[in-house]
Amino acid sequence: MDVLIPKVLGLFLVPPALPLVFLLFGLLLGRRRWLGGLLLVLGTGLLIAFSLPVVGRALLGTVEHAGVVDPATVTPRPQVIVVLGGSLHVNAREYGGEDVLGGAVLERLHYAVRLAKQLRLPVMVSGGAVFGNDTPEARVMAASLQRDFGLVANWVEDRSRTTWENARFSNELLEPQGIRSIFLVTHAWHMPRARYAFETAGLQVTPAPTRFIEQAEGEPTVLEYLPSIDGLVMSHIAAREYLGLRWYQLADLMWHQFR
Repeated sequence: MDVLIPKVLGLFLVPPALPLVFLLFGLLLGRRRWLGGLLLVLGTGLLIAFSLPVVGRALLGTVEHAGVVDPATVTPRPQVIVVLGGSLHVNAREYGGEDVLGGAVLERLHYAVRLAKQLRLPVMVSGGAVFGNDTPEARVMAASLQRDFGLVANWVEDRSRTTWENARFSNELLEPQGIRSIFLVTHAWHMPRARYAFETAGLQVTPAPTRFIEQAEGEPTVLEYLPSIDGLVMSHIAAREYLGLRWYQLADLMWHQFR
């Protein structure tokens, strides 16, 4: 419940819920024409704007700024590759009811495998059962790592429910073994928040982002300027990550201020 509440509240501060809230209050205040009308116009305008791929990509550009890393040039070389979970397909029918990795985690895991084989570094997988009623993501990641890629996860951090906990619990496993520096593998849009969490947990982070989606493939077309679900998803991701990072920074500041 302590994880669910902030997730639900956070949804109302990002699209599409944010403009819908303006629209709802605009309808409720319809009799007060100037205020109700203003909220209706504002909500409609925001909903259309957030649905434009060109706007979504621009917003993602504010969070996807870690850049691609050439791991062979990083000195001194980090000691471990840490790859973060992100989604599960629970009770997947086509797999006989098994819990299997979602697409986002497979993208991260695939890139982590590439780094591990290239650099011959050990791998940690991190991710728990977010709502406590399914298999911890890290265990499914470890199984996939061995079955599908022929690698063994050296550490399985399976307690975390948030990125903040990913960092704290991963550090608890690595610190006793003298490991202080890591390659951190996650999506490019998730990297700023993840990096902040791991660095404040006490680890030295070399970002290894994957799956950049800020740049359109090929030349922009008219579709970039028409409302679409893709545009809304990109806007949602960017707003959520920006808000999440600011929340982490505020929580960290309050912790140091009042402890």
